[in-house]
Order: sequence, then structure tokens, then C-alpha cells
Amino acid sequence: MKIETLAILLCATAALGQETRSTVSGTVTDSSGAAVIDAAISVVQTSTNLRLAARSRQDGQYVLSSLPPGPCEISVEAAGFRKFVRRGITLNAGDKVTVDVRLEVGTQSDSVTVTAELTGLETNQTVMGQVMDSKRVSELPLNGRSYIMLLQLSAGVVFTQQQFGAVGWSGTRQWETGPSAAPFSIHGSRPGTNAFLLDGAPQGVEGGVSYIPFADAIEEFKVVAPTSDASQGLSGGGVVSITMKSGTKQ
Repeated sequence: MKIETLAILLCATAALGQETRSTVSGTVTDSSGAAVIDAAISVVQTSTNLRLAARSRQDGQYVLSSLPPGPCEISVEAAGFRKFVRRGITLNAGDKVTVDVRLEVGTQSDSVTVTAELTGLETNQTVMGQVMDSKRVSELPLNGRSYIMLLQLSAGVVFTQQQFGAVGWSGTRQWETGPSAAPFSIHGSRPGTNAFLLDGAPQGVEGGVSYIPFADAIEEFKVVAPTSDASQGLSGGGVVSITMKSGTKQ
């Protein structure tokens, strides 16, 4: 019985991680609006050359998930149609974006290239969040070089700490780690109920933070308001998702 209980607890712990990768989905159609079946779709992260591929279904729809944040381009190919390439896309942590593709009749040796950024509004999400990219994390002044100080620049975040110890205002003070760490209210949440994630892994219990990464090693972090979205269901408060920098193809 003890072994079975332990196994259940381990499974429950593993399920705490949240989705910090991005998802791109859409529908592939021809010039008449009819679905294009079995089109080859690929997404390439241009900084690392990471490539993910999928094929459109009977209804022309496709889904590519588990994409890391960063710049990428999408290409779509199908027999009897020109190759379609979409550039200028930048994904942030946890994004769920829709990229619909309309193919033109022609040979696959010909291509149609579109360069366009994603719109700021994601209509297929119920999550409200704000992203701090690596430029702001590295260049904005930080007391103690702790990214937690930047939480106060996110909309709806209020720092609730009222008193400080003898060490004063320091980025390495004790309240930053442990169960009672990071006393922030995110869009009205109770301090201590917010979740902190590092590349999708929980950073503590009871709303605390167990590790503060170097600011220069952070690619971006996203502050998400309290929500009923299942992908953000780790806590009753807000969620702060930190994504670390990775290597590049150079």
C-alpha cells in the first residue's frame, strides 16, 4: 500500500508542470476556400534550425505544438500548388496562435513568400498575460539583478511587502525564496498563491520561489493573470513563466 501511495504522489507531482511552449494551428485552403488535404506544413525556429512538421487533415486543419519561444517561419507545400512561406513570426512563451494559409495553383518550384508579424490579439485564448523579453530583462535597472523586481512593471501586479529587515532593499533578501517568497498580488490574487515556473517546471510550493536565475540568462518571462484556463491551473493566483536562453545554430 505504501508503494502504491508513493507512485500516486510521484505521478501527481509530475503533472504540476504547465505548458510554456507555443502552439501554431490553422487551416490550409485553395483559392476557392476548399480545404487542402495532406499538405506538408513545417515550422522552423530560425535561431536554432529546430524543425517541426505536420500534415493537414481532411478539413484542412493542422496543429504544431511544443514550439520554443523565438523567431520562426512557416512553410506549406502541396501537389499542384505553389509553395507558401510565412516569415516574420515571433512566438512568446505559451502562445497559441492561428496562421491560416491559402495556396495558389502552380508548381512547387514556385513560391509565395509573405513577411508579416502576428497580431497582438489572440482570439482563441482566454488567458490574459504580459511578456518581458530578454532586452528589457537585461537592460532595465534591477536591484540585485533579480528579475522579480520587473514584476512590478507588469499590468495589475502590486508589491505587498510592507516591512523589510536590517539588510534593507536588496535583490538577494530572504523573502525572495521559500514558501512565503515573492509577496505580489497579480490582478487581485492573494500573495502566496501565485505560481513561478522555470521552463515549465514549478519553482516552489505554496506560491514560493526556490531559485532565482541570473537575469542575463533569461530569454523572457510572462506574467499571466489568474484564470480558469486548464493549461494555467497550477495555482489559484497568477502564473509567472520564465524561459531560459538556449543555444543557436551558430
